[in-house]
Amino acid sequence: MRIVFILVLLHCSQTLAQEVTFSGHAKYQPSVSFVKNNSVERFLGDSTLHSQELDLRSNLQLSNGPLTADIQGEILGLGGTTYSTLQKQTMLLQQELSPLPTDSTRLFDLTTEALDDSDFVAVARLDRLSLRYTTEQFVFKAGRQAVSLGNGLVFHTLDLFTPFSPVAIDKDYKTGVDLLYSQYLFEDGSDLEAIVVPRRSLDTGNIDHEESSYALHYRTFLPNIGAQLSALATQHYNEWNFGAGLTFNLGEALWRTDILSTRTKNDETALSLVTNIDRSWVLAGKNVYAFIEYYRNGLGRSHRDYFFDESELTSKVLRGELFVFGRDFVSTGIQVEWAPRWTMFLNQIFHANDGSGYTQIRSEHDLFQDVLLMAGANIPWGRTGTEFGGIEVGPELYQRPSLSLYLRIALYY
Repeated sequence: MRIVFILVLLHCSQTLAQEVTFSGHAKYQPSVSFVKNNSVERFLGDSTLHSQELDLRSNLQLSNGPLTADIQGEILGLGGTTYSTLQKQTMLLQQELSPLPTDSTRLFDLTTEALDDSDFVAVARLDRLSLRYTTEQFVFKAGRQAVSLGNGLVFHTLDLFTPFSPVAIDKDYKTGVDLLYSQYLFEDGSDLEAIVVPRRSLDTGNIDHEESSYALHYRTFLPNIGAQLSALATQHYNEWNFGAGLTFNLGEALWRTDILSTRTKNDETALSLVTNIDRSWVLAGKNVYAFIEYYRNGLGRSHRDYFFDESELTSKVLRGELFVFGRDFVSTGIQVEWAPRWTMFLNQIFHANDGSGYTQIRSEHDLFQDVLLMAGANIPWGRTGTEFGGIEVGPELYQRPSLSLYLRIALYY
């Protein structure tokens, strides 16, 4: 099926010669992590871990009239003692901890392991492979692509398909998903989206209805209050989800709220919420942007009651759909453009229930045209037994994030 789909897309692409767009990037990131005592990483390795990350991407878009083909390939690599320690953790915890994407449950297997040894792993993959048909009121797109739903800035309640991690530093591209997408634009400016995400069962390798997702998403503008309203209905991994979002201007700021009701397999209802407000202004001649966000994890556990089990919460965390075990979080962020080519960022996540948190400091410099240098630090804090201080996985053994420093250089073309 994979070969047939690629051949059909390439055949269609031969007719899309009216407009050709080519772009891409090359990114390299060395980093060092200082491992805490009583952590799984310290138990398996050294107190200091080093890593090398590589990200090479090429994007090709061909268009002719209503047809557009997207073909985007990437090579991702991870090496150093961080990777070798992750391998040991995978065997110890019986959990797949590799940060590199796989296609084990996707409709098409478009990922190939390019290199794998004790110190470095690399995969070559097609992250986008889709064909789009567009008219004035209708869009249909089939293949590997990315979709985003909801209004979250740090946490993403309505975004059920490969959401960004709340501590991700690189948000240029979401990981592509094999799906069918359609959108209808109404005369009043509202629109209706339909999404089908077929997935394979890890046990059988066959497409499984209970592993797949189906979604309808409606957006409209309410001129009386100057707000945008959205409504979402999904069947996701055999669970029903109903959500709504509201966005409107509050003075010079923008306020957003999303709420999601999830009916779990145990016939329980969990309500999740994200609400934020942000604005930008000029202060002392500097461009400044700031936000604050509150997130309520409807499946989250009570104070310090964190552990890996076979619950709905753990399943969503392991799938990369949720990223925290707790309930209530407050996130803040500010960025200041100190000079035309120099911007500083400070982001913070605070766990309101257990007093732990995660601080990120980042500096971005545009060295030359299309060359970006980034340097930063990730600083988790909190006592053992807390969300960011360390979740206990064994007697006096904790799964806990580490203080890390990184440098990233990116070349865009």
